Order: sequence, then structure tokens, then C-alpha cells
Amino acid sequence: MNNVVLGRIQSFTAENKSLLLPFGIILTCSLLFLAKVTEWDTFSIPNFVEESPHKNVETIEHQITNVNDKKYVHKQLPGIIGIGCKKCGTGAFRQFIKYNSRIKTTNQAETFFFDDLYKKGTDYYKSLLPDVFANEIAYEKTANYFTNKDVPRRIIDTYAKEMKQTPQFVLIVCDPVQRAFSDFMQAKSHREDLKKLNLVQDFETFDEYVDYALRKTGVPAADTLDDFYLRIPELLQDQKLIFLLRGVYSYYLQHWLKTFQMKDFVCVNGDRLLTDPGRVMVTAQKQLGLDVEVGPKDFVYVPDKGFYCVRTQSMKKTFCLGHAKGNTRKVKQGVTMQIGLSANCTKQLHKFYKPFMKHFAALTGSDKFLFSPQH
Repeated sequence: MNNVVLGRIQSFTAENKSLLLPFGIILTCSLLFLAKVTEWDTFSIPNFVEESPHKNVETIEHQITNVNDKKYVHKQLPGIIGIGCKKCGTGAFRQFIKYNSRIKTTNQAETFFFDDLYKKGTDYYKSLLPDVFANEIAYEKTANYFTNKDVPRRIIDTYAKEMKQTPQFVLIVCDPVQRAFSDFMQAKSHREDLKKLNLVQDFETFDEYVDYALRKTGVPAADTLDDFYLRIPELLQDQKLIFLLRGVYSYYLQHWLKTFQMKDFVCVNGDRLLTDPGRVMVTAQKQLGLDVEVGPKDFVYVPDKGFYCVRTQSMKKTFCLGHAKGNTRKVKQGVTMQIGLSANCTKQLHKFYKPFMKHFAALTGSDKFLFSPQH
């Protein structure tokens, strides 16, 4: 095709040389150039694209060569969510895990999104989440998630709409007796929170509360757990019983396992997180698929506080949890000491929780959660 065009141009130019010589020369050069460009476009560009080093690029996320480039910062749903249990160390775990370079935590201690704020929508939730690079994981925790029966389905629905894989869950449990006491005493101290205060104002002491709660619930035998579980929604109509029943971990975990599998959970012993945080964090990071960056060398025991504080290799000062932490529990010689909890309460409550803890251990496949009175 190009040869025919060139032939006609050359013939026309020869026959009209005397009249069109200046114009013909210019026209011929222009058309020759155009013909060559057409030929180059037809055959050369495909060869160029074929040899491009970017021919197999899938997404921008996989192209990143510099993860610190600000243009790659984006919001994404959390890859890890701390779901509870309240008063077992969820705040401490959040503070410790954020020293792993792949973890980005929310500015708020808790978001409450899947609990009280779900109707605000996913865009609102994302506004609470940290900006992350492609190699980082967003982490949020809200201790009330574990005991809210609606949370598992809400998480499934939210992640499905965003076409994202559901997250891993960090579940921290501790001696339920100590947990109940700490929960009760916190409500007692929050005099500005009328809702919490109304739950405890009828009881001068925790011993009085325990007597009331155990009269209401009774002490179940191991062979009647299913019957007891069926009663829990009705029992919770009396909101004062929440301090006792939050510690029935097996009941709530059973509900979560209707939606998720046990492999989706990393279960942490909150008592050991208090007494041996370094080793607990090593295990947790491995189970979460993270490189171990936080370990025993990063913690120091502070006698005045009565618990461990963080002092990573990159920090020049020690970071401790806030003054509100450690008011009912201290660590001494590697043992958790409960402040103000009577021996009688301890004995009664361990008897109440014992069958539930055995069931929880069976569900998790681990006996490290069989808390005893000595702990």
C-alpha cells in the first residue's frame, strides 16, 4: 500500500516538475515522512509494548518499590480486630502490638463501631481507621465486641460489601474472678457515668454484689451448661448481672463460632500478659503471622507501678499504661496480686466459673485458660 502511494507521488512530481518543483519537493518530503510514520506505528509500537517491563503489572499495590511514598497511603478495613474481653488487658495489648512496624492502630482507644455505632456506616468507620501503606495492617479493638451477639454478623456483612477478607481476632481472657472484680470496681469509680453507677449503687462492696448475683443465677453443674446458656439472655435483662456473666467466656465464644472458625482467633492469656508480657507478645505475633519485633527485651518491671512498662530498643524513655490501669491488680515476683478481693468471694466465684472455663478450654483446645484460685 505504501509503495503505490509513493509511486503515484513520484510520477505526479516528474510530469509537473517545471511548475511544482518547489512545492513538490516539500510535499514529497512530507508525504514520505508520513508514510514512514504510518509504517512505524503499524509495526514498531507493538514490539515496544511487548518488551515493556511493566507488561504483567496487576495492581498499584504490587508495583510499590518504596512503601514510604505518601501516594500509596490508603484506608482499609482492619486486618486484625481486638474483640475483648473487657478488663483482661485489651488496652495493654493494643499498646504493645503497635510497636510492631507492620501494625497501625486507631487514634481512639476503642471505636465501638460494630457495637454501638454500626448504623453510621462503613465510611464513618473508615474515617476512624489509620492510613496504612500496602505492607501495613490496620488494628482496632473494642472490648465490648465479644459480648455483643450482633457483632459477628455485622463484621461478615461489612467485609463482604467491601470485598475484603475477614480479619483475624485477638481474644484476651483472664481469670474471670479477677475480671469481675475489676469490672465492678471500675463502675464504682466512674461516678460521672450514671449508667454504670446505677448498676452498682445498690452494693457497698463487691462481696454484697457477689451474694446478689449468685442468688440470681445459681451455680451450674457441668452437665447443665447448655441449660444455663439458654437462660443467659433472660438473666441479662437484669443489667446488674453483666459483671458476673461477662466472664462466662465459653457462652460468648460458642456464639462467635457459629460465624467464624477457631483458626480465626488468637487467644491470649491476659494474666500472663500482665506477668510476662514479652513472651506473650512473641507468641501472639507469630500466631498473627507477623515478624517478631516486640519481645522480653522490650519490657521492664516498674515497682512503683506494680506492672511492666515498654522500653523498646528505639525508645529513650519508658512508656507505661495510664494511671487508671493497675488499680485492682499488681504484679509481684511474677504473680498477679488482687487488691481488695476477699478470699470468700474468690472461692465462691471460682466454683461458679469452673465448669465454664473447662468448656472454654475444650473449645480453644488449650488448657492454659484453666485459671485457678492461686492465680
